[in-house]
Amino acid sequence: MLEVGNYNTKMIEVVPEARKINIEKGFIFATPPGTLEDDVIVNYDELVNELMARMKEEKITTRQLTVSLSSMDIITREMNVPAMSKKDVISFIKNNSADIFPVDLSEYTLAYTAIDAKRGNSKLLIAAIPNEIIEPYIKIAEKLNLILKTFSFSGFGLFNLFDLEMGYNAGTYAVIDLGSKNTNFIIVSDGVLMYNRVLKIGSDDITKEIAMHFKCTLTKGEKLKRDYNSVIMEGSLKKDDPVYIVADIFRNVLGGMLTDISTLIEFYNSNHTRNTVSKIYIIGIASKISGICEFVQTTLGVETEKIKSFDRVQFGERAEKNLKPRQVTLENCLGAVPMEGKRVRIIKGKLALTKWYQSIDPIVYKSAILVACLMILVLCLINFHTFLTNNEIMKYKGMIVEKKEVVALQEELNRLTSKNEANKKKMESVPEGAENHLDKLASIENLLSLYPLVEVTGYDFKVNSITLNCSCPDEIEFYALKNSEEFKALSGNATSIRNEKFTMKFTFDNTGKQGR
Repeated sequence: MLEVGNYNTKMIEVVPEARKINIEKGFIFATPPGTLEDDVIVNYDELVNELMARMKEEKITTRQLTVSLSSMDIITREMNVPAMSKKDVISFIKNNSADIFPVDLSEYTLAYTAIDAKRGNSKLLIAAIPNEIIEPYIKIAEKLNLILKTFSFSGFGLFNLFDLEMGYNAGTYAVIDLGSKNTNFIIVSDGVLMYNRVLKIGSDDITKEIAMHFKCTLTKGEKLKRDYNSVIMEGSLKKDDPVYIVADIFRNVLGGMLTDISTLIEFYNSNHTRNTVSKIYIIGIASKISGICEFVQTTLGVETEKIKSFDRVQFGERAEKNLKPRQVTLENCLGAVPMEGKRVRIIKGKLALTKWYQSIDPIVYKSAILVACLMILVLCLINFHTFLTNNEIMKYKGMIVEKKEVVALQEELNRLTSKNEANKKKMESVPEGAENHLDKLASIENLLSLYPLVEVTGYDFKVNSITLNCSCPDEIEFYALKNSEEFKALSGNATSIRNEKFTMKFTFDNTGKQGR
């Protein structure tokens, strides 16, 4: 799982299990300056070099890559649809995407994931991701020799992680994830993502306000923000105290964000009076701000709690030391892990992801090609043998054969002749009361004599009817018999295929007419 943020880049190697994520390895490093511009990677050379070095150092061996994306330019829509196959879902999205997204879709890649599946209906989260955001990651995956499996995006990732942590019986809750540029906000009710919004406000806005007030650089403003990281304004502080000023800026910026969130919660509650939001969870950068829970709870009037760790996330020996203490900053990477069928499916269109063979070691690749060629050769021989077997009947009916095949051919013809004689004996034993059917039996006998592989398997003579059962183990001869003019003359035949053995039944009533 890879997340390239404005300040930090994170990669983790995970092993997902039922209701649990195991982080085996991973790392976090400062994103090289100039890598991102408006959430788009514009320079990835230095980033790739750093990723290669860290992957080698941490001994990350997995070849599959999922990327977590976060951008205001990713458009998402929730939609209820009837239960349908994956192929039908893709067709549905393609046919209706122009109505769903008011943009030029040639510049976007569509993706979807299920966010609810109950009683035959499905709720989908459909996303339109700008190609300019996706394309650099495809190149990065190719350079890292990784298979780019899919993308995740902030709203779904947040829901996926909290659904893993809270389960289906957690009631209705909201999650606020404050990022550097944007804030992700979701509402989940009984395991269903009900609301998903990205607010264009982040911790960078606090930095800018601090730098503007103190008339300093953004670097200095960032340092002041991290040093005084609090919304607490103690009464003993003077108004010109930097601690007081920074806290006041925190409250003003976050207060604007909470005003928008309050509007969203009120709108949701008014439409879901039986499942109103009863709790708010804080995660991400905001969880490190002193006094944030009390501030949010007082402002919104809803019980608020910080997320300090994840109960369903476990750490391997290599990840224990460097990742566990910073686990709450891995929310986007963890949310990108597909859990219990929750996976973002890309509708590729013209945009192709990493070619699968680019992630394979050259020696393994060549060996695989050799094995594949041998398997193809074996399959060809088997199919050729089957073809020859299916055409033996035609050989028996006039094909010129080599001298060395004459003996084997004669033995086979003798066997078939013997079987035909056995068929005739079975059909000659006509009991009393079946005289009216002799002409039909004679027609069937003449017909079957033309197809030596057909065998009489049983018959049932009664006063009012006669039933004759035949079988043919060969598909070609069966269909040759079925399509013959003689067969069509016996118009009342009932045929069926059972246990891959072709059978047919002839039944005649007491008038001598053929019936089923």
